[in-house]
Order: sequence, then C-alpha cells, then structure tokens
Amino acid sequence: MSRRGRRAGLTVAVLLVAVAVANIPTTTRQGVNFVVSSHSLPLYAKALDFLDRDSNYRRLTAEVMSGATTDDAKMLAAFAWTTGNIRQTPSGFPIIDDHTWHIIVRGYGQDDQQASVFVTLLAYAGVRAYWIFIGTRPELVLSLVRVDGAWRAVDV
Repeated sequence: MSRRGRRAGLTVAVLLVAVAVANIPTTTRQGVNFVVSSHSLPLYAKALDFLDRDSNYRRLTAEVMSGATTDDAKMLAAFAWTTGNIRQTPSGFPIIDDHTWHIIVRGYGQDDQQASVFVTLLAYAGVRAYWIFIGTRPELVLSLVRVDGAWRAVDV
C-alpha cells in the first residue's frame, strides 16, 4: 500500500472513531414541579449545549460587569442585574429546574435558582461565590461572596 493510501485509510479511521465518540449517548436531567426526568442525547449535542451556555454566560457577564473593577462592584452589579431580571416564579407557572442559563432565558425562578444566577455571574467575573440553604426545611437561601478577603452573606 502506498503512503497516500495509508494516510487516506488512517484519515477515514479517525473520522469513523470521531463520529462514533460524538454519538455516544449521554443523559441530561430536568425537574418540572419537583419531578425529575432523564433525557438522552448524543455527546456532541451535550458538548455543543455546554459551549453555547458558556459563550452566553461570558457575553452576559461582560455586559453586566461593564465598568465594575472591584469584587465589591462586581457583587453589586450581579445583585442589581439578578434582582432586576430574574423574578419569582409566577403563581401557576411550572417550577423548572435545569441549567442556570435557562433560568436567565425564562426570566423567573425559585429562590435557589435566583441565587444560582447571581453566583454564576460572579464566578464568570472571577469572584468566589456560592449559595447554600439555611434551616431545616430550608427556610432561606443565602449566597456567600468573597470580597476583600472576607465572606459576605447576600440574600438575593
């Protein structure tokens, strides 16, 4: 076999493996009114969805943080954007739990989902933050944000 033939064979083999890997079945989950269901999708679709969300988070964060240079300013910008754009779930609307980006697109969510939007914007801005449930039921969702070396509690 000629060198050109081996190269063509190798190229075809690599393409076949790439197509096979791209089509490996994966799972995503979505909760609707506290009932979680699994959905199957190929790996390439899951990867493209991730890249799309990542790109949108980066674009939105740049817009929200425009002019904010300190962690404190970024926290305030993320807070103002979240409270101004992510409303409480309207009565009668389904409670949907999936990706944070979908909460942003819908424009509404539960307390923990609002906190998720807030800390995601901060994470993309390079500010350490996370959220937790407080209480036994839980009664409250708090976001914790690291500003000037100290943790601050924020109730979005």
